[in-house]
Amino acid sequence: MLTLDTTEEIQEYGCMALINLTADELNNKIRVKNNGGVMAIVCCLQNFHNCSDIVLSALKTLGNIIELDEVCRQLVDEGGLKTIVNIASRYKDNGDIQLFAAMVLSGLSEIKDLGSDVIHTVDAALMSICSLDDPHLSMYACQAMENLLNTERGPRTFTDEKRLDVILKMMKDFSDHPEIIRVCCKIIAMLALVEDIKKEIPYQAVSMVIESLKNFVQLDDLQIVGCGALSSLSENNKTLAQSIVENDGVGVLASALERHQSEERVHVVVMITLANLLPIDKEKHGTACETAASLIEQSMSMFPEIVAVQVAACEAIAKFRIADLPDPSVLIDSLKHVLRRHKDKSELMKPAAAALRIFWQDGYRKEADEILECTPALKSVFLSTEIDEK
Repeated sequence: MLTLDTTEEIQEYGCMALINLTADELNNKIRVKNNGGVMAIVCCLQNFHNCSDIVLSALKTLGNIIELDEVCRQLVDEGGLKTIVNIASRYKDNGDIQLFAAMVLSGLSEIKDLGSDVIHTVDAALMSICSLDDPHLSMYACQAMENLLNTERGPRTFTDEKRLDVILKMMKDFSDHPEIIRVCCKIIAMLALVEDIKKEIPYQAVSMVIESLKNFVQLDDLQIVGCGALSSLSENNKTLAQSIVENDGVGVLASALERHQSEERVHVVVMITLANLLPIDKEKHGTACETAASLIEQSMSMFPEIVAVQVAACEAIAKFRIADLPDPSVLIDSLKHVLRRHKDKSELMKPAAAALRIFWQDGYRKEADEILECTPALKSVFLSTEIDEK
């Protein structure tokens, strides 16, 4: 292909052969990369950009090998990015070419040290492609935005170009496509972890995530990502936490646990989210408050051996006000059981001490002292944290 780079048939059949050779065969992908394959494909695209069949075959070949980091770097170095962007613009009415161009561009975005010019080019090209309102194209755009957020310069491009608006629009336009919704929820969770960006996240993001969790309550992966998004949004942000509670967020968490009772990951992320949402105003949201207490007790009893669940549950208990608990003795008993079972787990002691303190300070000192006397390691942590607080 490199030698006869202007011979149409050679390029056409060469690309077809490479498609077959590189399909699900890692060693062949590496061989193509090591033997000038990227340069050959870029030259093919440049020389035969008017031939849609050759263009499609070349893009399919790139789609097969773009998972290799070195292929991505070679593609940029050989001027392939600009070529693909031009081709995507030229063939706006060709759905197959748009699809594979989007696949290649999305693959490029996985490189962590992309330059700002490359990030901008990939982002702009994918936005143009996904404007065609095709779910497959939009999925690649979502994946690219997720990848770009993991780069050093990506978050700034994301905010400067107002890509959160695009994400929220996709969640609305493709509300029946769970894969797109899952990636969008993950992007929102990632954004909420960036302090400068978190302040700019609108209430609409909360409502869209909650709506998505309601629509796909049967999908455990989406529930984990969606609840994780609520956790990130509510962490150290009382305004968004209040918005989650007001939008039936606690009810959504309850549905997630009810539908995925045996999935410990769901229980962990729900407990973490509750810890961020609590305390909840019992006067305004009595049902949510009672539900939260019930969910914590359920998780602690269902997964007594899973320390991660118990740690997260204890952190949630510590955020309660005693007056907001329908029956404080229920959670005291839960703490008693878990500490009897895990009295030597050091990672549990600090959150358990914080949980026990709310009872010790507000009318349940006797019950708390009984637990402390039975758990020397907990008592040591409890007393040391009391000194720190003073």
